[in-house]
Amino acid sequence: MNDKSPVEQINQHLQKTDDLVLLVLYGHLLVEERLRDIVAQVSNEPEELRTARLTFGQFTALCRAIIGRQNEPVWDFVTRLNEARNRIVHRLDPGNLDELVVSVVTKLRTDYADQLETPLDRFRVAVVYACGYLDAVRGSTRLRPAYKS
Repeated sequence: MNDKSPVEQINQHLQKTDDLVLLVLYGHLLVEERLRDIVAQVSNEPEELRTARLTFGQFTALCRAIIGRQNEPVWDFVTRLNEARNRIVHRLDPGNLDELVVSVVTKLRTDYADQLETPLDRFRVAVVYACGYLDAVRGSTRLRPAYKS
């Protein structure tokens, strides 16, 4: 049994490195894991999802459709996180990484820039917030399979 809180479990991955590239990749994976879990939770046959080979963007769209609440800032954060991750993995020169990370964080909370010292710290807090939001959705009693025979 794991005695760590969900925040400690998330931070365990985010504190492994100060490399912005790795941090964006870790954050992306942590969020993607939660998106996949939400879709699987409402599916009657979640093992079928593996063969569908859905992308991060497709899982995001499915979760938005399932959950609703499209005006929540977490969705802009998740979308921008995916854009940042794609920019990093599909370009040899992704540009200014500090600016890239700041652009992701400001989609969630603009005041993080005033509260925390570095882009790394701001990004870590934003990922924890987004994961916490998705964990709360995943644990919601309102989240149930869409169709039962």
